[in-house]
Amino acid sequence: MTSIPQKTKDTRITCTAKGCTKRFKPSRKGNKFCSNTCRTSCNNVKKARTTETTIPRSNHFCQTLIDEALRAGSLEVFTHLKGSVAALEATYKVVTARMRANIVAGVNSFHVCHVAPVAHATRLGTFDASNLFVGASEKNKAAACVATGSGTFIAKASLNSVNDVAANAGRAITLDRIIAYIGEATFKAFVKKVKLKDSVRVATLAKLEALVEVENPEHSKYVVLMLNKKATTHDLANALVELSGKTPFKPSFSRISEANMLVTEFVRHAAFREELQFLLPHIAVAVYKYDTSRLAVTLGEDDVQCLFDLLQGLDAGAMEVAVDELIYTLHSQERQAAHKAATNPVVEYHAPIFVTDEEFDAWLMGVDAQVYGDAVYTEAFTNQVTPF
Repeated sequence: MTSIPQKTKDTRITCTAKGCTKRFKPSRKGNKFCSNTCRTSCNNVKKARTTETTIPRSNHFCQTLIDEALRAGSLEVFTHLKGSVAALEATYKVVTARMRANIVAGVNSFHVCHVAPVAHATRLGTFDASNLFVGASEKNKAAACVATGSGTFIAKASLNSVNDVAANAGRAITLDRIIAYIGEATFKAFVKKVKLKDSVRVATLAKLEALVEVENPEHSKYVVLMLNKKATTHDLANALVELSGKTPFKPSFSRISEANMLVTEFVRHAAFREELQFLLPHIAVAVYKYDTSRLAVTLGEDDVQCLFDLLQGLDAGAMEVAVDELIYTLHSQERQAAHKAATNPVVEYHAPIFVTDEEFDAWLMGVDAQVYGDAVYTEAFTNQVTPF
């Protein structure tokens, strides 16, 4: 009787690498590639995949950009931010410095001031770090729309109407246009670099929504609070503490005076504004060596106003008296140190020189010893004292 041959089971599998359909017998369990070349190509594809960057639209910086676009009436106020992550980051630092200073102060005591104004008849001051500095709100309001010729600006006659922004334009639509004007890829790269996050209010609301049980009568007050658009971020944060029992992290910022803020901004602007560099050596002697952003001298109100005016672009030659007084104040610590050295001279004491131990013993046990300050001398060895 003839035996029927048995069919052998096909244990081959198809390579899972993209573009490869080769069937092979895996050398070990879980092997999905026919060769090392296919495995390497697949791994490279995985490494090339990146997580999509989401723009946190509620962030303070994004909301500031919307405010500036509506105020300027044109997207061209962001001309110098187009396609530049570095320019966006520098501008973000200015806006953040103002926000932190106001958080510590508890009031809106600082403004982001323009060198070249926005609301000018013929010029549009741009919104970027080269045209912005952080200064006192009162001084910024008093300066109004003064145009000194300094700063960065665009002639309004050259503005393209395509970039116009209506005063009643929706905020969401305006932000979309701003991102498109600057460049979406550029804006997302900036978001990723500075790790831009949603506002504290939005983040707190999201945490509350995850904890609040709508059907729970004990949570009714939290539901009402969340639906109230006039509820402050502070109120929402307190509600979150009650529900979670955890105190949220609060970043601590040190208080900065108006004078220190202006000095910091002055040094930053002097790096690209030649007309301000004359004051840098005088500032260098007036700050602490371990912290060059803090003044070691106290500036008067006139000195602070002088710094503000110089940053605004007023001519130093036209305000010579005020500048001289500022320089005089900046050198006050230096003058105090010189006066102290002159009125309290350092007294040097020199011990007698002895040739032998016997001479030292004779001096130590000698008679007619005289005391001069902290040093003891004898008449016997006066000639051996090292002269001053």
